[in-house]
Amino acid sequence: MQALLQPLSKLGEYEEIKNRIEKNRGILQLAGCIDSQKAHVIYGLGQEKKNRLVIAENELKAKELYEDLKFYYPDVFYYPARDLIFFEADIHGNLLTKQRMQVIAALLEKKSVTVVTSISGCMDYLLPISVLKKHVLHFKNDSVLDTEALKKDLINMGFEYNAQAETPGQFAMRGGIVDIFLLTEENPVRIEMWGDEIDSIRSFDAESQRSIENLDEITIYPAEEMILDDSVLEKGLISIEKERDKTIQAFRDAFLPEEAGRIKNMVNEAVSAMREFHDFSQNIRLHVEEEKSWFELEIDPEPDSNLGCLWYKDQQKWIRAELHKGKPVIPSDVFEFSIQRQDPVIEGNALIAFANEDEEPVDWNSRELDVHIW
Repeated sequence: MQALLQPLSKLGEYEEIKNRIEKNRGILQLAGCIDSQKAHVIYGLGQEKKNRLVIAENELKAKELYEDLKFYYPDVFYYPARDLIFFEADIHGNLLTKQRMQVIAALLEKKSVTVVTSISGCMDYLLPISVLKKHVLHFKNDSVLDTEALKKDLINMGFEYNAQAETPGQFAMRGGIVDIFLLTEENPVRIEMWGDEIDSIRSFDAESQRSIENLDEITIYPAEEMILDDSVLEKGLISIEKERDKTIQAFRDAFLPEEAGRIKNMVNEAVSAMREFHDFSQNIRLHVEEEKSWFELEIDPEPDSNLGCLWYKDQQKWIRAELHKGKPVIPSDVFEFSIQRQDPVIEGNALIAFANEDEEPVDWNSRELDVHIW
């Protein structure tokens, strides 16, 4: 690639620009360079830099520069801006998040990286790299792995628990097999366990389920940019509560007590639900008797958490779950079941919510409980 620098090195202006860059850490403006030549000049001026950040005026120009720079740099990444309107409804699934997380992963593991983005891409607030680094998991063959702890970690890292890991950001567990579809890889990874030790790690094709390559180790990066661990979530909820108090006081000062009361109730319900469902984890056991069957939930809240009573919805009516040996139970006929042609053989779902014993839950505060039967 040094041959590409020879035409530039013959230009007196190029050498002058390099000298000024070394002397001046501020802004240096260049004019008169056509679009097709910009990537060439960027490559020449960035040779001695460990990492390079290229910022374009908009997303279109950023993509064009990214395609041009791929010819010069082996490790160049495109960092897209969040579309505030369509980010959550991305027609490509989680493509934007995948591209952004690939950049973060590259910064964490590579010695030299070139990142191309737009001005809009620089306007997002992100967690510090040091915080994201704490949530990176690394496993090797023959190492000990607690699958229950892994399940909780993956959920906290933004992965979606599913019957099969079919798309990036999903993971599945069945028996001694853990499938994880990383955002930073093209194919999902399968971890096979022997007791509590990792027996093998390999990549596989998501459609055919055929193995592709045996791996000695695996690094799992978060599936979301914002990781809601206990401390981050609590800080956010405290901020929401402070803003709630300011808004309530503003309505009261405007002599609007009813509006203040509605804001108070809505925010309190939302904050309470976030705290409760964040700590809510369960193992579900199916009990079958001659005349009836039910699912028993092993609820394990934090010691200082007040989940309240478990309710379930049956025929458009909320019913408080009865207790069986101290555990809440839901009749199996409440669930809507469907039979699959692949694992899991049967899937079922029901609406649940937590509320006080004498206070029926509201629909918007409910959650869907899914059960998978193999």
